Amino acid sequence: MGTGTHHLAAVLATLLVSGCASSSANAPDSKGDTYELAQPVPDVEAAARAFKLYYAERVERALIAYNRFMLFGDTTFAINIRKAGVARKGNTFEVVPGPNDNNSIGTSTRATWYAYKVFRSRTAALSLQRMFEGLYFIATVSGHDGVTGRNAYPNWTLFIDGRTGEVKRTREGVAVTPPIPVDKGLEALIVATFFKDTVVTYRGEPKDILLNYMPAQEVGPYAVTYAFTMLPEFLRVSDCCTSLMQVPEPYLWAHAFFSNHNSRDNFPDLAFGYLAAKEAMDDLTVEEDVRKAAARAWQAGQMVGDLIEANGGRIMTVLEGKPYTELAVSGVVRPDGMTEVEDLGSMSD
Repeated sequence: MGTGTHHLAAVLATLLVSGCASSSANAPDSKGDTYELAQPVPDVEAAARAFKLYYAERVERALIAYNRFMLFGDTTFAINIRKAGVARKGNTFEVVPGPNDNNSIGTSTRATWYAYKVFRSRTAALSLQRMFEGLYFIATVSGHDGVTGRNAYPNWTLFIDGRTGEVKRTREGVAVTPPIPVDKGLEALIVATFFKDTVVTYRGEPKDILLNYMPAQEVGPYAVTYAFTMLPEFLRVSDCCTSLMQVPEPYLWAHAFFSNHNSRDNFPDLAFGYLAAKEAMDDLTVEEDVRKAAARAWQAGQMVGDLIEANGGRIMTVLEGKPYTELAVSGVVRPDGMTEVEDLGSMSD
């Protein structure tokens, strides 16, 4: 018998002796009485720590998935579009975002802010940076500061290779440079955090989405709405509520698209995000990078509020068929040219 076998025999013998001792402790004594073992006392504090750890892990997973499949725009700024087509082959994905009328741009930002306050994770912090910058983007992309939209696109196909860290942006197959320089350090952190070991192509060009993807994906809406393009001014998204307006030269975000005719029904969603930004900006315990992004979002929120107040409590937009330089009350005239019974832009009817 080898040394290892001797050691194993010794351990087994010890366990047997312990077992016998335990058994005798529960056996009747000489008087016929039995011993009762005390019930274990739960450690409430340990259970609370385990509960928090469990939900911290769940939140981390949810945020990674949300950043990959529900936030769109670019690496360092993004907004929620609550509709996406996803094709997968292994760890390679192709994602087509929207378009969608009603989204959770501000609401999801607020939810992430509250998750950050509890867990203070780097994943939540980077998510907030993307989302706060997205709130700035949607309030400024049109070139008319304070004009909001239901969604917006920089109008490029975004390729992210999380294995190598490579990021490429193309428009109609040609490389494009963002009009605002990308923070490469932040981009690298975001790619490493949310796209590790994955390759994702975001088809974020509205012309491609509506005229190439939708004919096979949504035949009915394509036939009656999407097929009627009025480029380069706009693409029809719905007859009742919105078009994707293309930003012309010489505006900073020329060639980008934003969904006009935001309404009082959608406005509270954005307001939730801007209010979360104000709270984050003023919280000195928050990481500096997050506070900086929150301050930009709050600045955008003030632009939105100022424009509404300057126009008698009405949300403003750019109308189809009118000069891009002119602003009008949102939702007065439908994209199909009909006049609404009541406008959708007034904050009170």
